[in-house]
Amino acid sequence: MPSQSYGKSQASYYLDTICSNSDQAYRFAYACVLEKQEAVLTLEKAYQDLLENPSTPDHQEIIPIVARVWDVVDKDKDHKANNDDHKVFKNLFGNMQLEQRAVLTLIDYFGLETKVAARVLSKNLNEIKILICDARKIFIESSF
Repeated sequence: MPSQSYGKSQASYYLDTICSNSDQAYRFAYACVLEKQEAVLTLEKAYQDLLENPSTPDHQEIIPIVARVWDVVDKDKDHKANNDDHKVFKNLFGNMQLEQRAVLTLIDYFGLETKVAARVLSKNLNEIKILICDARKIFIESSF
């Protein structure tokens, strides 16, 4: 990969916006794939994609690395968790579809607005509302 030079504002943007959200991106990846090691691999792929295809700070409210994590996860929708990393977590989230887990994490855990979650997941607002309602129903009906 050829070397690129970045201006001070670009470097600041990446440090403040992308690097500072790595923990949030990992948590999102884990909620989607339900395995620690797979979440780490997903996050690595997302950062690699971000390095190869840098984003522009045009949508400040969308966390760029979280959006890239979704892009990686969305490519492998059929992934099934095999490890028992956290049984309670899997009991609560394992019955949900991937998109339901993703939207529940973005809205109820991260506190993003529905319109922002819609942009991250490339869905329309009505689809997001249906997904969040279904996810919350499953979550509430899960046994603790």
